[in-house]
Amino acid sequence: MLPTRASKIKLQRIRRRKQIRTFVITLCLGALSIYHISYITSETYAFFSDREETTATLSAARMFPKYAAELVERTKSIAVDSNKMVEHIDSLLTGKETSEELSIAIQEARNIQSQMPDLIAETKSFIKILEDALSLEEEDVRNGVEGAEEVRDYIKAALQDATNELGKVENAITAADGSISNAETTLIALIEAEEKARLEAEEKARLEAEEKARLEAEEKARLEAEENAKKETKEETKTDTKETNETQETNEGAGEQKQQTEASEAVSEPAKEEEK
Repeated sequence: MLPTRASKIKLQRIRRRKQIRTFVITLCLGALSIYHISYITSETYAFFSDREETTATLSAARMFPKYAAELVERTKSIAVDSNKMVEHIDSLLTGKETSEELSIAIQEARNIQSQMPDLIAETKSFIKILEDALSLEEEDVRNGVEGAEEVRDYIKAALQDATNELGKVENAITAADGSISNAETTLIALIEAEEKARLEAEEKARLEAEEKARLEAEEKARLEAEENAKKETKEETKTDTKETNETQETNEGAGEQKQQTEASEAVSEPAKEEEK
């Protein structure tokens, strides 16, 4: 039985796919060699050391288990870094007693938080590589390519692990947002408490100043009253002394007049006797 035209076309497609696969695998090996020699540099995070992140990109090519595992390890490293960021944010926001201290800490925490979306982007870039590779392998499985199922399975497992790590990074960002939000609420309450304390202190100082002024006025009035009393007593003493002196002089004058009268009478009595 001669092959039909459709079967010939199918055989040609299979041969062409195998040729392309051989060429792609060769490219993949070259890409992996370059990957192991050096990393493609992405952003360096200011919060951590100047480490270089790798965002490797492969064209349509079969992914080897080691490379899939390395992509997962990169996502795990990013998840660890995100947790460290949250821990540092929490430590910054803890133990601040004044609104000024807490305000500065919140600003520093926001600076760290601003770097966290980059972690999401980088993790998703690794996941995209796994997703593209999985899509190719699933197509090969549908086309009955030998070994495609095995490759598909370990890529799918790696993709699941990387997705789990992405969830950890997203949870870390949520935790950082929550910590900063709580700190901002605390800051508002702290500012209100400090303002209340300031007003109370001012009111207390005002009352104390008024009380001090009242006591000083009373003390001044008391001293003035004592001084006036002393003056009045002194004046009264002078008046009494003057009156006493006048009385004494009057009494002395009367005594002298009496003595003179008695002397006159004494002198006049013999004269009266002689007249008799």
